[in-house]
Amino acid sequence: MDINTELMSLIRHSVALSRRMRREKKKERAEDASRHVRGMGHILEGLSVTEGKSQKDLALAVGIRPQSLSEALSLLEERGEIRRERS
Repeated sequence: MDINTELMSLIRHSVALSRRMRREKKKERAEDASRHVRGMGHILEGLSVTEGKSQKDLALAVGIRPQSLSEALSLLEERGEIRRERS
């Protein structure tokens, strides 16, 4: 094998490893994101102001979609940071 062929082989291998590392990092970020909801501080602050009100009212106060709020509240409840009660 001449030097050019060997060099090209090494470059291809390097590119393949780089792509694999990017995929792994992307997967890790996605897993981390599933454990963290953006704006969690706003939600907790909104809870302190709207205590006892509906999720719909809280979603309006915080400025996020009710579905997103529900996911965030489920995560907070799972972590033991809040406790939800049925009205």
